[in-house]
Amino acid sequence: QIWRDPNAPGMATATTRPTVLVIGKPKADAYMTIFRMANDGMLPYEEALLVEGQSRVDRYTVEDLKPFDAVVLYGYDYRNSGRAWGTLAEYVQQGGNLFVDTGWEFWIPEWEFGRAPDVLPVSRLTWTDYGMTSDYALGFPDAAGAVDVSKFKPLEWEGIAWTVSGAQPEDVRDWGQVVLSAAGRPLVVAGEYGQGRVVWSGMNLIAHARYLGQNDEEVQLLHNLLTWLTEPGRGPEIASPSMERTNPDRV
Repeated sequence: QIWRDPNAPGMATATTRPTVLVIGKPKADAYMTIFRMANDGMLPYEEALLVEGQSRVDRYTVEDLKPFDAVVLYGYDYRNSGRAWGTLAEYVQQGGNLFVDTGWEFWIPEWEFGRAPDVLPVSRLTWTDYGMTSDYALGFPDAAGAVDVSKFKPLEWEGIAWTVSGAQPEDVRDWGQVVLSAAGRPLVVAGEYGQGRVVWSGMNLIAHARYLGQNDEEVQLLHNLLTWLTEPGRGPEIASPSMERTNPDRV
């Protein structure tokens, strides 16, 4: 007998879904963390493709990054700060899109900036806390989408304040718009830089969304932000490729 799965996928598919490069250290489990959350609703496979990159940003050139609709920095690394941020700035200026979270202390090169790189929508960052607050406010609906911030977990970790790579309202650059704030201070800021888009988070939003069980509203915010970033790269639907079997062993 020969059995055939009637629901088996085709031997090849073609898609114009956005492709997202994840730059993060393997020992931080950065890619797998994002991969798991993506499949839990943050960025499903049906909406985008995730690609695992190497850990060091300064090993990439602009030409390396151009094929990707967006780049996600999470638990990332670099040796040359100027080269890393210069490459990212040029990539975004030419139409790339960037998500970066500076809120993971000790797992990234810099979580404080006396003067932040130009590609970030905040001018400086300080490692601090905003208190154990749940006084959240949502802004910039184009990027934030529909989210109920009253269901977010407070900025708290094991009975103490959740530390952040923080900023003051006056630190937000002219081209940045506050997406999420707590106690009046920015946590997530987004904006258009050159021909591309940038989302900055200073709170390690991915970890906060997973802490003590997944928070669906925080995951939804992440989904909305990544969708806003990848939206410019969406192309038209295309038909699946056709194949011809020229002999039993070749397609």
